[in-house]
Amino acid sequence: MATFRDLSGEQLKEQLEAMMAALGDESDEVKQLLHNLQVHQIELEMQNRELRETHAELEAARDRYADLYDFAPVGYVSLDRRGRILELNLTAAEMLGQERRQVVGQSFTGYLAPGQSTGFVDHLMSVLDAPRRLTAEVTLKDRQGEARTVRLESIATGRAGDPERICRSALIDITQLTRAQAALRESEARYRREADELEAIYRSAPVGLAVLDTELRYLRINESLAAMNGRPIAEHLGRPISEIIPTLVDQVSPGLRRVVATGKPQLDVELAGETLAQPGVQRQWVEHWRPITDPSGRVVAINVVTEEVTERKHMEAVRRHEEELRRQNEKLQQFASLVAHDLKAPLRAVGALSSTIEEDESEQLSPEGHEMLQRLRERVGRMNALVEGLLAYARAGEGGGELGEVDTATLVEEVRQSLAIPEGFAVS
Repeated sequence: MATFRDLSGEQLKEQLEAMMAALGDESDEVKQLLHNLQVHQIELEMQNRELRETHAELEAARDRYADLYDFAPVGYVSLDRRGRILELNLTAAEMLGQERRQVVGQSFTGYLAPGQSTGFVDHLMSVLDAPRRLTAEVTLKDRQGEARTVRLESIATGRAGDPERICRSALIDITQLTRAQAALRESEARYRREADELEAIYRSAPVGLAVLDTELRYLRINESLAAMNGRPIAEHLGRPISEIIPTLVDQVSPGLRRVVATGKPQLDVELAGETLAQPGVQRQWVEHWRPITDPSGRVVAINVVTEEVTERKHMEAVRRHEEELRRQNEKLQQFASLVAHDLKAPLRAVGALSSTIEEDESEQLSPEGHEMLQRLRERVGRMNALVEGLLAYARAGEGGGELGEVDTATLVEEVRQSLAIPEGFAVS
């Protein structure tokens, strides 16, 4: 059997014909030989079928691996020591912007953006001399001028020092990732700038700002409010309001706790009292308390805005006082006008009557009578001057007057004469 198994089909056929010619058709050996040949034929057919199936499977596997290689989401390229492209898949050809047949044999550096060649060559030499995988990032520029950033993950095949050693590299397109990282860095930088600006505004705001937790402890405070309270910022943090502003705590604590309990803001809350900043000085403030909530709506802190209105309240009081003075002055002017009108008419009549008496009764009047009438007219003149002075004084609040010098000696003499000092008295 072993001998027959080692023979080819043609050799078996020749052997069979020779034996049949020597022994005849009915020989037992011929029958055995035929049986053995049939068995061998069946075995050959089975082996042949297995070979065909194996070959088909190998071709299918080859096609699958070829598809996986060509249509992989990353590019694959094989390079020699001089950087020439020996082999690449379709993805790599697409990255390089040319058909595969046009790329094979070309230098990889020809597809790099300006300034990238030196880094790539260093990477290639390091890969060919190193026993491990190395990575690098390069920028490709295709024939249409489009740039893309790729990460090279490279490893060498063959023995170290072999001049025919090949570098196999995977090209991973990280253009979108690089752009996203750049955008993220820009966004972070912008966020930091805005955060710094907001922090600067918070620190230097002309109004007091603070954040309290639900136990009314200071979590944050700006310089303005710390100055109002008369303590440094560091002494506020973590401490309750009862320790920082003990004289005001009874005014603010109930309202703040209502904000925590209800979640509703309290605005335009007026406070009055003193702090360590100015002990013994009564000051006034207006505060606004707004809740800070978490995503579930639970109050986790309170935002406090404080404006000192001491000066404003003082100015408002001054304005109210000025308004009251203005009204009183208007009343005074009205009164003075009425008094002047009521006094001037009799004074004019007295003056005219004294002049008439002196003219009509001049011969009958004694020198003392003439002197008395003259003195009467002088008194009428002074009284008229007093009325005019009263009117001028009443109008003094209207403004528009001019400042001037006053002869105090003359003023005192006029006052002395107006007093009609009795005999026996003197003014010095």
